[in-house]
Amino acid sequence: MSLLVVSLLNDSIIMGSDSRTTYKYSDRVEYVDAAYKTTLMDGRIGISHCRNASLFGKRIEEYLEDFAKKYSGRSITRMPRLLKEYFLNIKSHCDIA
Repeated sequence: MSLLVVSLLNDSIIMGSDSRTTYKYSDRVEYVDAAYKTTLMDGRIGISHCRNASLFGKRIEEYLEDFAKKYSGRSITRMPRLLKEYFLNIKSHCDIA
């Protein structure tokens, strides 16, 4: 179970999440109590995730950090579409049998 909390204030939004997660790899399962489930992008966009925290052997927060670097400075209205396209293209760049 993941806990993602968002508070809307008059002049800001506060986001938080728990830090316990499970990484499922092909050969093992790893439990971690220090995971980052909320990623801050450009100091103004927060992206949170839950459920299986790895994809093709790479941690979701690593993908989100890569995404944040690649799309830094883009319009906030474009972010949902860019994030969707980014994750849809991951499989095509992985060496999967």
